Amino acid sequence: MCTWYGPEFRKKWHDLLRREWTDYARAVKAFDEANKINPHHYYARNSKGTLLDTLGYASEAVKAFVEAIKIKPDDYEAWYNRGISLYTLGRHEEAVKSFNEAIKNNPEGSDAWFRRGLSLAKLECHDDAVKSFNEAIKIDPEVYNYWHVRGISQAAQGQHDEAILSFEEAVLFVPWNSEGWYLKGTSLTFFGNHNKKSPKMTNRRDLNKSF
Repeated sequence: MCTWYGPEFRKKWHDLLRREWTDYARAVKAFDEANKINPHHYYARNSKGTLLDTLGYASEAVKAFVEAIKIKPDDYEAWYNRGISLYTLGRHEEAVKSFNEAIKNNPEGSDAWFRRGLSLAKLECHDDAVKSFNEAIKIDPEVYNYWHVRGISQAAQGQHDEAILSFEEAVLFVPWNSEGWYLKGTSLTFFGNHNKKSPKMTNRRDLNKSF
Protein backbone atom coordinates (compact mmCIF):
# COMPACT_ATOMS: atom_id res chain seq x y z
CA MET A 1 0.00 0.00 0.00
CA CYS A 2 1.41 3.36 -1.05
CA THR A 3 0.41 5.87 1.63
CA TRP A 4 1.61 9.47 1.66
CA TYR A 5 3.78 8.76 4.71
CA GLY A 6 4.98 5.35 3.48
CA PRO A 7 8.34 4.37 1.95
CA GLU A 8 7.02 3.80 -1.59
CA PHE A 9 5.58 7.29 -1.80
CA ARG A 10 8.73 8.84 -0.34
CA LYS A 11 10.93 7.02 -2.90
CA LYS A 12 8.80 8.25 -5.81
CA TRP A 13 8.84 11.77 -4.40
CA HIS A 14 12.62 11.77 -3.89
CA ASP A 15 13.23 10.47 -7.43
CA LEU A 16 11.03 13.22 -8.84
CA LEU A 17 12.81 15.92 -6.86
CA ARG A 18 16.24 14.72 -7.94
CA ARG A 19 15.18 14.87 -11.59
CA GLU A 20 13.30 18.14 -11.50
CA TRP A 21 14.99 20.34 -8.89
CA THR A 22 18.71 20.52 -9.65
CA ASP A 23 18.99 23.86 -7.84
CA TYR A 24 18.56 22.02 -4.54
CA ALA A 25 22.25 21.06 -4.58
CA ARG A 26 23.09 24.76 -4.80
CA ALA A 27 20.69 25.44 -1.94
CA VAL A 28 22.53 22.94 0.28
CA LYS A 29 25.80 24.72 -0.51
CA ALA A 30 24.19 28.04 0.34
CA PHE A 31 23.13 26.74 3.75
CA ASP A 32 26.68 25.46 4.27
CA GLU A 33 28.03 28.94 3.52
CA ALA A 34 25.62 30.45 6.02
CA ASN A 35 26.84 27.97 8.64
CA LYS A 36 30.48 28.81 7.91
CA ILE A 37 29.83 32.50 8.46
CA ASN A 38 27.64 31.91 11.52
CA PRO A 39 28.10 28.47 13.13
CA HIS A 40 25.15 29.22 15.43
CA HIS A 41 22.70 29.83 12.60
CA TYR A 42 19.88 27.53 13.72
CA TYR A 43 17.63 28.08 10.72
CA ALA A 44 20.36 27.36 8.20
CA ARG A 45 21.11 24.01 9.84
CA ASN A 46 17.46 23.07 10.24
CA SER A 47 16.64 24.10 6.67
CA LYS A 48 19.58 22.11 5.35
CA GLY A 49 18.34 19.05 7.22
CA THR A 50 14.81 19.48 5.89
CA LEU A 51 16.12 19.80 2.34
CA LEU A 52 18.40 16.76 2.65
CA ASP A 53 15.52 14.68 4.02
CA THR A 54 13.27 15.84 1.18
CA LEU A 55 15.90 14.69 -1.31
CA GLY A 56 16.17 11.28 0.38
CA TYR A 57 19.43 11.77 2.29
CA ALA A 58 18.01 10.93 5.70
CA SER A 59 21.33 10.06 7.38
CA GLU A 60 22.83 13.41 6.43
CA ALA A 61 19.62 15.12 7.46
CA VAL A 62 19.82 13.64 10.97
CA LYS A 63 23.31 15.09 11.35
CA ALA A 64 22.07 18.54 10.34
CA PHE A 65 19.17 18.36 12.80
CA VAL A 66 21.51 17.29 15.60
CA GLU A 67 23.58 20.42 14.96
CA ALA A 68 20.42 22.55 14.97
CA ILE A 69 19.31 20.99 18.27
CA LYS A 70 22.67 21.84 19.85
CA ILE A 71 21.91 25.49 19.11
CA LYS A 72 18.24 25.42 20.18
CA PRO A 73 17.62 22.30 22.30
CA ASP A 74 14.12 23.41 23.26
CA ASP A 75 12.85 23.90 19.71
CA TYR A 76 9.98 21.72 18.51
CA GLU A 77 10.77 21.76 14.81
CA ALA A 78 14.29 20.31 14.81
CA TRP A 79 13.33 17.45 17.15
CA TYR A 80 10.26 16.73 15.03
CA ASN A 81 12.23 16.77 11.77
CA ARG A 82 14.94 14.58 13.27
CA GLY A 83 12.26 12.07 14.25
CA ILE A 84 10.94 11.93 10.69
CA SER A 85 14.40 11.22 9.29
CA LEU A 86 15.04 8.54 11.92
CA TYR A 87 11.72 6.92 11.05
CA THR A 88 12.76 6.87 7.40
CA LEU A 89 15.98 5.10 8.39
CA GLY A 90 14.05 2.49 10.38
CA ARG A 91 15.53 3.71 13.65
CA HIS A 92 12.14 3.72 15.34
CA GLU A 93 13.20 3.68 19.01
CA GLU A 94 15.32 6.77 18.42
CA ALA A 95 12.47 8.34 16.46
CA VAL A 96 10.11 7.88 19.42
CA LYS A 97 12.61 9.63 21.71
CA SER A 98 12.92 12.48 19.23
CA PHE A 99 9.16 12.91 18.97
CA ASN A 100 8.97 12.79 22.79
CA GLU A 101 11.31 15.79 22.90
CA ALA A 102 9.27 17.59 20.25
CA ILE A 103 6.08 16.99 22.26
CA LYS A 104 7.78 18.16 25.45
CA ASN A 105 8.50 21.47 23.72
CA ASN A 106 5.07 21.71 22.07
CA PRO A 107 2.37 19.41 23.50
CA GLU A 108 -0.12 20.81 20.96
CA GLY A 109 1.88 19.55 17.98
CA SER A 110 -0.54 16.95 16.62
CA ASP A 111 1.87 15.86 13.88
CA ALA A 112 4.46 14.85 16.49
CA TRP A 113 1.88 12.75 18.34
CA PHE A 114 0.89 11.17 15.02
CA ARG A 115 4.46 10.42 13.96
CA ARG A 116 5.27 9.10 17.43
CA GLY A 117 2.34 6.70 17.03
CA LEU A 118 3.63 5.52 13.66
CA SER A 119 7.03 4.76 15.16
CA LEU A 120 5.48 2.89 18.08
CA ALA A 121 3.34 0.89 15.67
CA LYS A 122 6.49 -0.10 13.76
CA LEU A 123 7.83 -1.39 17.08
CA GLU A 124 4.53 -3.29 17.48
CA CYS A 125 3.72 -1.26 20.60
CA HIS A 126 0.16 -0.82 19.39
CA ASP A 127 -1.39 0.06 22.74
CA ASP A 128 0.97 3.01 23.15
CA ALA A 129 0.54 3.86 19.46
CA VAL A 130 -3.25 4.13 19.90
CA LYS A 131 -2.73 6.44 22.90
CA SER A 132 -0.48 8.62 20.78
CA PHE A 133 -2.99 8.72 17.91
CA ASN A 134 -5.69 9.62 20.47
CA GLU A 135 -3.67 12.66 21.51
CA ALA A 136 -3.30 13.73 17.88
CA ILE A 137 -7.06 13.36 17.38
CA LYS A 138 -7.84 15.42 20.50
CA ILE A 139 -5.79 18.28 19.05
CA ASP A 140 -6.96 17.98 15.45
CA PRO A 141 -9.96 15.63 15.14
CA GLU A 142 -10.63 16.19 11.44
CA VAL A 143 -7.43 14.67 10.01
CA TYR A 144 -8.14 11.49 8.04
CA ASN A 145 -4.76 9.84 8.65
CA TYR A 146 -5.03 10.06 12.44
CA TRP A 147 -8.23 8.00 12.43
CA HIS A 148 -6.93 5.67 9.71
CA VAL A 149 -3.77 4.58 11.51
CA ARG A 150 -5.54 4.42 14.85
CA GLY A 151 -7.93 1.89 13.32
CA ILE A 152 -5.04 -0.22 12.04
CA SER A 153 -3.38 -0.31 15.47
CA GLN A 154 -6.68 -1.10 17.16
CA ALA A 155 -7.26 -4.00 14.75
CA ALA A 156 -3.74 -5.25 15.50
CA GLN A 157 -4.75 -5.60 19.16
CA GLY A 158 -8.04 -7.33 18.43
CA GLN A 159 -10.05 -4.18 19.18
CA HIS A 160 -12.13 -4.61 16.05
CA ASP A 161 -15.26 -2.78 17.20
CA GLU A 162 -13.10 0.24 17.99
CA ALA A 163 -11.22 -0.15 14.70
CA ILE A 164 -14.47 -0.11 12.72
CA LEU A 165 -15.46 3.13 14.44
CA SER A 166 -12.06 4.64 13.59
CA PHE A 167 -12.38 3.69 9.92
CA GLU A 168 -15.91 5.13 9.89
CA GLU A 169 -14.56 8.44 11.18
CA ALA A 170 -11.76 8.35 8.61
CA VAL A 171 -14.11 7.99 5.63
CA LEU A 172 -16.38 10.64 7.12
CA PHE A 173 -13.61 13.20 6.63
CA VAL A 174 -12.22 11.85 3.35
CA PRO A 175 -15.05 9.90 1.66
CA TRP A 176 -13.15 9.62 -1.64
CA ASN A 177 -10.26 7.61 -0.15
CA SER A 178 -10.67 4.02 -1.31
CA GLU A 179 -8.26 2.59 1.29
CA GLY A 180 -10.41 3.82 4.17
CA TRP A 181 -13.51 2.20 2.71
CA TYR A 182 -11.55 -0.99 2.02
CA LEU A 183 -10.36 -1.26 5.64
CA LYS A 184 -13.81 -0.51 6.95
CA GLY A 185 -15.29 -3.18 4.66
CA THR A 186 -12.64 -5.73 5.62
CA SER A 187 -13.22 -5.13 9.34
CA LEU A 188 -16.98 -5.44 8.96
CA THR A 189 -16.63 -8.59 6.86
CA PHE A 190 -14.44 -10.48 9.31
CA PHE A 191 -15.23 -8.87 12.64
CA GLY A 192 -18.67 -7.34 12.32
CA ASN A 193 -20.38 -9.96 14.50
CA HIS A 194 -20.34 -8.39 17.96
CA ASN A 195 -21.28 -11.70 19.58
CA LYS A 196 -18.00 -13.31 18.62
CA LYS A 197 -14.73 -12.84 20.43
CA SER A 198 -12.45 -10.73 18.23
CA PRO A 199 -9.07 -12.35 17.54
CA LYS A 200 -5.99 -10.27 17.04
CA MET A 201 -4.69 -9.72 13.53
CA THR A 202 -1.71 -12.02 13.21
CA ASN A 203 -0.10 -10.97 9.94
CA ARG A 204 2.39 -8.54 11.46
CA ARG A 205 4.36 -8.21 8.24
CA ASP A 206 1.37 -6.89 6.30
CA LEU A 207 0.32 -4.67 9.20
CA ASN A 208 3.68 -2.95 9.38
CA LYS A 209 3.46 -2.17 5.68
CA SER A 210 0.45 -0.02 6.55
CA PHE A 211 2.57 2.44 8.55
